[in-house]
Amino acid sequence: MDAATTLALILLSVNFCLGVAAYTPTVGEDVRAAAIVDLLNDILEAAPQHGDFVILITDKCSLLDHVAEIAAPWGVGMFRKRGNTQDANATQAQLSWVVDQARKLRQVSWSVMVVVVSDDPVFFAAFARSSLEGRLLVWSTKLLVLTRLPLHRLQHIHNTLTMTNSMLLQFTYDPSLRVKIYTELPYSQPGTQPVTVATWSPGKGFAMKSSTPLYFDKFSRFSHRHRVVVSRVLTPSDTTVTFDDPDYPGEKKVISFNPRNNLMETVAANMNLSLKYVEPGDGQWGMMDSDGEWTGMIGMVYRQEADIALGLFTITPQRYEVADFTYPVDITYIGILAARGSPEVTLWGFLHPLTPVVWVGILVALGVYMAVILAPSCLPVELLNRTRLFTSASNCARVLLQQDVTEGSGWWWWERVVLGVWMLMTLVLARSYAGNLMSQLTIRYVSEPIQSLQDLVDNYFTLLLYKGTAQEQAFRGLKK
Repeated sequence: MDAATTLALILLSVNFCLGVAAYTPTVGEDVRAAAIVDLLNDILEAAPQHGDFVILITDKCSLLDHVAEIAAPWGVGMFRKRGNTQDANATQAQLSWVVDQARKLRQVSWSVMVVVVSDDPVFFAAFARSSLEGRLLVWSTKLLVLTRLPLHRLQHIHNTLTMTNSMLLQFTYDPSLRVKIYTELPYSQPGTQPVTVATWSPGKGFAMKSSTPLYFDKFSRFSHRHRVVVSRVLTPSDTTVTFDDPDYPGEKKVISFNPRNNLMETVAANMNLSLKYVEPGDGQWGMMDSDGEWTGMIGMVYRQEADIALGLFTITPQRYEVADFTYPVDITYIGILAARGSPEVTLWGFLHPLTPVVWVGILVALGVYMAVILAPSCLPVELLNRTRLFTSASNCARVLLQQDVTEGSGWWWWERVVLGVWMLMTLVLARSYAGNLMSQLTIRYVSEPIQSLQDLVDNYFTLLLYKGTAQEQAFRGLKK
């Protein structure tokens, strides 16, 4: 991102905060805002991956005076909720719009750190819901939550903190502005004490409390064996075996012998996970129906009925809006095969070398030239020989048909000029026509009516597609 874009984003943040023109931060708030900026700069320097673009979402305008001091390598975008209302609906509406704009910044940035600063539980609840519905947080996004709220009042964002690459930074109420840095382990239950990673204070920096680094990969291997719900669709060619689930007595586990299932089982064994396989009721892979609802495996993931959908999915813009995809494990090119037409022989093949527009143009030009030559025939008989004019006009047709021209005595100079121009034009047309005709006689014309998906629909071909796939959605988007 260039300097102009960064400046535009900073000006955008100024625009958001101007909604409270009469607001003046207190000395304590200004000191805390400066401490927040110092903390962010230390985290950006200590984070293992540099090159972050920082998206700051807050309900505190005191940060505006210090936003330019954030040393983000690729710039800062600041969004602030207007007003100090505690109305949950108004807060939800504002944050939904903010998350939508922040998501656009995330999509055009290589690496993003989302920083949320607030002391309002309603604000955090609205952010947790909006970030889930608005697809702001993905696996590669780092999340920082800064607050003075106690841990038991942050239950609204517990799931967000556990299932994202996040850290919770809690300011203490002592004058030293000391900050406790926590991380929530994946699938931990609400009320569970988070892991204390470090503490931070202005001027002293970080004091690590464990061997856990900042932003460690907490999804590489889980400390407890958690159950992950995997959605899949079995095909008739899949061989399955059912046995008692060793992790959950009394339940059955169905294993399918195919590369995808084997890969999933290997990942689960290395990450200390247990798997529960479920199938969508409609047996589809997933597409958006006419009502705007998602079907199949994609729909189960979108509605959080399953954690993972197992299959070689086609990544489409519509699916990317509602689900995250792993790195492609296979790249497949799909083509449509259709029989070519037979070589065509037609009695009207001599007309094919020139398009209908050219043929019409030739006839119109012939009529114009003949009209120009015959125009003087309206003069008195004693001034000209009408028979000679009609002979001169017929010469235009004879030239077009490549026949000889009859020259009479007493031709006017303009008659010779008109006929000469017509001869030159017909010479070019004749050479072009002869060359194209020779090519068509040498290579027979073979029709290929299918050049796009729309051609398939227009020619009323019968298509057999798996229901609920990306291919079906592509054809449904066409119009007959």
